[in-house]
Amino acid sequence: MKSYGSNYYWTKYSYGGAYSVETTAYALLAMLQFDEMGTATNIARWMTSRQTARGVFKSTQDTVVGLQALSEYSIRKYTPVEDLVVIPLNYRENYNYPVKNEKFQKLQLIDKLPVEKGDSTFKFLVTGTSGSGRMRIELRYNRPAKDDEMCPFDISNIDVDDVYKLPNDINIARLGNCDVCGRCADPTIIDYDLLTTEAPVTVIDYDLLTTDAPVDVNISSSFGRKKRQAQNDPVKNMKCIRFSVSALPDNEHGMSMIYFHLETDVTVLKEDMEKIIKENKNVDDFEMPTNGNGLVVFYLDTLTSHRNDFVFRLKDNFKGDKLSRQPASVDVFDYYDPDKYCRKMYGTGPNKGAAVDYKCNSNKLCKCLTSSCSVSVDAEILKMLKRRQKPAVKLIQYTCNPDKANFADIVKVKELLDDPDSKNKMAITEVTTSIHPGLRDHVQGDNLTFFWKSSCDFPKLQKDKQYLIIGKDGFRTQDANGNDTYLYSAMGSTLLIEPKGRIKSIIKVYKEWMKEKGCVHK
Repeated sequence: MKSYGSNYYWTKYSYGGAYSVETTAYALLAMLQFDEMGTATNIARWMTSRQTARGVFKSTQDTVVGLQALSEYSIRKYTPVEDLVVIPLNYRENYNYPVKNEKFQKLQLIDKLPVEKGDSTFKFLVTGTSGSGRMRIELRYNRPAKDDEMCPFDISNIDVDDVYKLPNDINIARLGNCDVCGRCADPTIIDYDLLTTEAPVTVIDYDLLTTDAPVDVNISSSFGRKKRQAQNDPVKNMKCIRFSVSALPDNEHGMSMIYFHLETDVTVLKEDMEKIIKENKNVDDFEMPTNGNGLVVFYLDTLTSHRNDFVFRLKDNFKGDKLSRQPASVDVFDYYDPDKYCRKMYGTGPNKGAAVDYKCNSNKLCKCLTSSCSVSVDAEILKMLKRRQKPAVKLIQYTCNPDKANFADIVKVKELLDDPDSKNKMAITEVTTSIHPGLRDHVQGDNLTFFWKSSCDFPKLQKDKQYLIIGKDGFRTQDANGNDTYLYSAMGSTLLIEPKGRIKSIIKVYKEWMKEKGCVHK
């Protein structure tokens, strides 16, 4: 038991959280059972201070138990005669609120209370012969979120990979420590920390698994030791999901939940869920629809800095255009404090589910980059060159960051248009050099249409000039004749650079590197 002034409450985690409310509600019921009305009043006072303006608490469970306890307390404390008058002394208008018998269970909203800087103390005068009441003032305001408030959990990248057939001999599969996706840890003792991309790699003796399997496959996994695939041929229409969840360092949460949402026409395998429950004692249970569609819910006993790994298979039955399918989310929250919440996006197809980029100014006002104008980076590139900060390397890193871009082309502007209906400017371009082909495999001669808001100061493209454009793949739409076409955004995180002056030599170095090595993802 803890005290806050003259009020009593019980807690294990954060003050005033759902766990505290539920535990304190049970304590209130116990005090009423033993006729400890003095202590019960102190407990009830604390509980009512934790209710929101709508009369509820943090979660469903603590609201049910909390309201039950407060109802029992109200029954025991019921006064048949109510005769009170409440007068706000520093309210800007003459106002008084009589509390009579017939208004015993009614709430009264007093709007436009003065909220000034400095002393904002509210004074009320209560007169009458008998009765009791409760008053609560709720003040709401917005402020920039702190880092641990934006995401109080550590959610790893949601790795999406192919699924491979397990060895037919289950004993060999166990020897190789193979997971449900057919990835097998090397049974030999190897110090994987000493391995580099150039160093020779010792692998499983694949002759034990199959006669035609390769012996030089090096597959990296998201966690634990590096793994190798059991066989070389991936299973059709199946994808493997790997991710981990933990609390931030020096943090601990009570019962927590993971909502793993599924993309359109994707189902999850029940046997994989059961295997997770069996192998991870911290995962108490799971829920999933009978047909496997929709989402999977995992219930975790606690969430600490200890990592909880999840590996399972998805069956992909989607028949449409992969680019048209929207990504899904993985949501993690503290059951007893749902405000502690975090989300990460993922995708099994070309849309990898990167979270929406945003940019904030000095006043902490933020907007999505999908609706913000792009900016020129020419001056920044020249400044980096002057400081010998290798701007070509920065362009390579930007190109190979899937959160920022997935294609890079040098294009020539063929035509500039204005679209009065959408208030966009448009540029019809022709690819002269494909540096990083993107999801649609751009090649020389392809026509790409870029758009940006007419209100944007940048880009200022000119006809017949060439530009290096690094950005994200476009989306499918239809032209005036009903033909499919793809539009590419020249806004947000898209880079548009004119190869001129000293920048031309930087782009040359960048092109040669990308042509020789491309994007190497470890």
